[in-house]
Amino acid sequence: MKNRLKDNRIRPLDRLRSALFGVLIGLSLLGCEPQAEQSQVPRSILTLNDTNDATFTRDFAQDYLTTLASLENAYHDYRQRDDANGFIRYRNLEWTPAYIEKKAYYQAVLQKNKPYIYRAAMNPLFDKFDRLITISVNLKHALLEHNETQWQQTEALIAADRLAVSGFIR
Repeated sequence: MKNRLKDNRIRPLDRLRSALFGVLIGLSLLGCEPQAEQSQVPRSILTLNDTNDATFTRDFAQDYLTTLASLENAYHDYRQRDDANGFIRYRNLEWTPAYIEKKAYYQAVLQKNKPYIYRAAMNPLFDKFDRLITISVNLKHALLEHNETQWQQTEALIAADRLAVSGFIR
């Protein structure tokens, strides 16, 4: 008889634990929901052809230059204030997520249109866009370590890439 009473006392406690665990899981899932609502509707992946490649190339090059300019402006602002941590926060929380979203789109365009892109010699533009993340890391380290040499090397890379990308704007 004692074992039966003991078992009955444990069961309600187990049920309570299970219910609380279920509520916690539900709350954690609800906490994730607003982020999903904030994400943008993905752009349709463009099929490149002779009628739209000039517009796509011009827009892509302009997007590259705008993305680079926002990174450079932030770098110079934070460098002037000697605030490496501020630049790192900007890069990690604002610039990089926006860059990753754009890169995912351009990678999808590249994958869908690879033969056309290589025939039209547009692949250097994709390479330059991919290199933006490396440039951002180099700028982060140059500022964090007060490394003037690294800054100068990165500045030279930026200038060369900017010149190459500007050639795509017709």
